[in-house]
Amino acid sequence: AVVSTQSTGYLAFLRKRIRTNPKKGPFHFRAPSKILWRTVRGMLPHKLKRGAEALDRLKVFEGVATRQYNSLVDVYPKTLKSDGNGGLYRGFVISFVFIFVYRGFYFGLYDTLKSMFLGPDAGF
Repeated sequence: AVVSTQSTGYLAFLRKRIRTNPKKGPFHFRAPSKILWRTVRGMLPHKLKRGAEALDRLKVFEGVATRQYNSLVDVYPKTLKSDGNGGLYRGFVISFVFIFVYRGFYFGLYDTLKSMFLGPDAGF
């Protein structure tokens, strides 16, 4: 996720303080990781046990991750070494099912619309 602190709404939010004692909050985090953490906390029921556990499992990092693969040629040996042959075919079945359904729908719709708009003898 990309977090930008340039929006005017967020800058106004950062200026809000309690007038009597600013040490009592609300605390406005400046680090992008903490901004994202607080945003996700607002989406969770963090006062309940399940929400607190989910928030404890949340890990937010700053910076850019290192590259796992250097090139497309590098992908296959590393995948074979870590996952074996199954790693190369992971996701193949659902991809095949989607292509089969998509092609069937496309050609069925194409033939139906072709006969509707161009007439029954529109083929070659």
